[in-house]
Amino acid sequence: MNISIISGSQRAGSESRRVAEYIRAELGKKEGLGAEVSQVFLKDLYETALPFFDDTLEENEAQQALWKPVAEELSQSDAFVFITPEWNGMASPALKNLLLYVDMELAHKPALLVSVTSGMFNGAYPIAELRANSSKNTYVNYIPNHVIVRNAEKCFVGEAAAEDNKSDQVARKRLNFSLRSLLLYAKALGEMRKTSTIDWEEFANGM
Repeated sequence: MNISIISGSQRAGSESRRVAEYIRAELGKKEGLGAEVSQVFLKDLYETALPFFDDTLEENEAQQALWKPVAEELSQSDAFVFITPEWNGMASPALKNLLLYVDMELAHKPALLVSVTSGMFNGAYPIAELRANSSKNTYVNYIPNHVIVRNAEKCFVGEAAAEDNKSDQVARKRLNFSLRSLLLYAKALGEMRKTSTIDWEEFANGM
């Protein structure tokens, strides 16, 4: 199966990108994750700066040229990891902008939400925001698990967590469990998408 990792920060050299690289490496190990990963796409929304969505995509060739390769990777993917920094208690504008572009590329596919924060007690609000308002028309299936990487600058540094770094220990264990869950959901929903009970035409949008 193919997995897309989206680093949602708009900053160069972001912690979100570093976390994305760690997740890509973990998925590349394959063993112990419960399913075979064929390919991992990593999309950094700082490098892939989509224009602010204004509902002119169909007639805007410049926007189409930028969006088409992203849409193709999303379409080819069986599951997703969305990584967002917490800015003013919200998910990143770049990630929310990407979700406005989406048509049915994410439909009936599982996604793991990961928030990244420098604080020790923050990170929950971006998860709640994305769960609340980004799945209605995209039909993305956020799995129950999520990961909050707190004290992010000191997490995922080196091969193993230091004994005195509780944040890193928790993040690594939670991430490993969540990635295994994500792949199991991907296998199950892959079978569901093959059925004829999903009406992609009449029910293209949620209520």
